[in-house]
Amino acid sequence: MHKLPILPEWVYPLTYFLEESRASIHKLLQLDSVPDAVFTVYTYPVVGALEALKNQGIRAPHDIEMVCLGKPFTNISQLNLTSVDQ
Repeated sequence: MHKLPILPEWVYPLTYFLEESRASIHKLLQLDSVPDAVFTVYTYPVVGALEALKNQGIRAPHDIEMVCLGKPFTNISQLNLTSVDQ
C-alpha cells in the first residue's frame, strides 16, 4: 500500500540474549538513516534494546518508538513501548 522499502541493514536476527539486542540497536544507530521505530517479533529483545537506547541518551518513545508482538512485561516494569498481543 505505502511501498516502503525493507532494507537488509534494518533486519537483525535476535535470540533471548540481551547483549545481542543491545548490539543490534548500536548497529542501527550507526546507520546513515536512523529509524524512527524498532519492531521486534517477541518481547524479550525489547529489554536489551531499551537499555541500549537509554545508555545512548535516546528516549523511547520520544526519539525512537519501540513496537513488539506479544504481551510485554508491563506487569513487572514500566516499559515505554507499543505491543500487539497475539
